[in-house]
Amino acid sequence: MSGKTVLTIGILAHVDAGKTSLTECLLHHSGATKSQGSVDKGSAITYGLAMEKSRGISIKASSVTFSWKNNIIQLVDTPGHIDFSAEVDRSLSILDGVILVVSAREGVQAHTLNLWENLKERQLPVIVFFNKIDRAGVDLEQVFLDFQKELGAKLFALNYPYLSDSDKPELLSFKNCSDFLDTIILDASLENLAECDETFLADYLEGDISDLSDVLEKGKQYIKTGALSGSLFGSAKLGIGIESLLDNIVALIPPSKTYFSVASAKVFKIEFHEKL
Repeated sequence: MSGKTVLTIGILAHVDAGKTSLTECLLHHSGATKSQGSVDKGSAITYGLAMEKSRGISIKASSVTFSWKNNIIQLVDTPGHIDFSAEVDRSLSILDGVILVVSAREGVQAHTLNLWENLKERQLPVIVFFNKIDRAGVDLEQVFLDFQKELGAKLFALNYPYLSDSDKPELLSFKNCSDFLDTIILDASLENLAECDETFLADYLEGDISDLSDVLEKGKQYIKTGALSGSLFGSAKLGIGIESLLDNIVALIPPSKTYFSVASAKVFKIEFHEKL
């Protein structure tokens, strides 16, 4: 672990948004696991209880560790059911940042609002991951706008979903989206950035936004300050958008700035093992 940055990241979501499936994708894509666990088959690594495996839901917070680009990521998969929200609250106390998973099919749900309020209260950095873009009938533009309206968020899309073929959804990096700047998702993202940056505002009003690499860097700067919230689209089921999520976790979420003069730790959960 020497020389590596350690990040403790939580995955939060309303139930059935695909949180545990995304955890399995991150583990597999990073090389931490040889085969990808399945929620439906009860083989997800973070499912330790028999009831979790049989019902396909998270009941307790579970932690796993993997490496990505000289970073150690300690990932905490939390329950989505509001009945187990105490597990989520305890987990928040140890996190450097959060991946908030939102189903692109169901959109913002009741527990999403509760989670967002807790995250803003604690001022935790958040990356919003719109999952399940492969589902039939998704309206990604409406989901994006609803998230902003209902949660009072200013989103900046770090990639763009291209769904010309519903059976094969594609993702474009922001730098390759010059042909789609007039779409609702990207136009709203640019407008949000313009509200934060006067220099960019002048370029935006004049239509001078040809250098998307520069625009992306400006967007990331304001995501780091918390003025904007970064968002990504993808599908845990198909394994798309996973590498981009990993790259943005290490790029946008800063490590903890809390230091102690002696070895210290914070306990956020206790487990009992029947054989110990």
